[in-house]
Amino acid sequence: MLDKISYSTIFTFDQCKQHFKYMYVDKLPPDEKIKHISGIFGTIMHNTLGNFYLNSDFSFEQLRWTFFDEFMKSVKTENLDYTKITFDKLIARGYSMITKFYDVQKKSNLLVRPEFVEKPFKIYSEKLGIFITGRIDIGIDGWVEDFKTDAKPDHKRATDTLQLTIYSFAYRKLMGKKEKGVCLFFLEDGKKDIVTRESKDFKVLKDKIVEITSFVKNAKPEEYTKNTSNCFFCEYKSRCNKGNQKISMSFTEQP
Repeated sequence: MLDKISYSTIFTFDQCKQHFKYMYVDKLPPDEKIKHISGIFGTIMHNTLGNFYLNSDFSFEQLRWTFFDEFMKSVKTENLDYTKITFDKLIARGYSMITKFYDVQKKSNLLVRPEFVEKPFKIYSEKLGIFITGRIDIGIDGWVEDFKTDAKPDHKRATDTLQLTIYSFAYRKLMGKKEKGVCLFFLEDGKKDIVTRESKDFKVLKDKIVEITSFVKNAKPEEYTKNTSNCFFCEYKSRCNKGNQKISMSFTEQP
């Protein structure tokens, strides 16, 4: 049985129910830890922006040095053998992102001390009988922002994603007030897709959680279908024999 649910839980359920079963129902440890450069780079950028807001005089020079420091720490920690071309490209990409980020936040008057950074939450829903969990990138001056390093601006995605609905729910519970808005901040382009969340959006989230918890309670083993199109990056691929049964996969939402 599920005792908690997050956006990653929902995303995994929709993408591959077999993966979902291994991770969230059976709670099996991964067979192997998959390292992908895009994920490592995303962590570098999240750490850069978080540490900038927590330990900064809010100058661009401080942001630049924070990025270089996080990048070099990651090189040592991950023990990655970058070629000079890859190394230079990642530095250039990161520098471009922080430059656009700084300009956007400065124009929005958001180079200020945040309400919180990388805030974990675990909130119990009496109505649903389950904990809703996650981690918000930043809450600042009433705005809730989620940083994206590997995607292009997509207003429909911001409008539809349950990720921002969960963050809106959590912000209101944590802060005791309604947020000004929630957004996906696409760092590659320096663009924000800002949306709001209302009662209809929370009903969609509630219905999805009920769907998942009911499925877990009643599903037969064969109903945990496989999506074989994403096996290459799956940490359970060594134990999961690839089958022919598939479910549709959408790339419109990613955690």
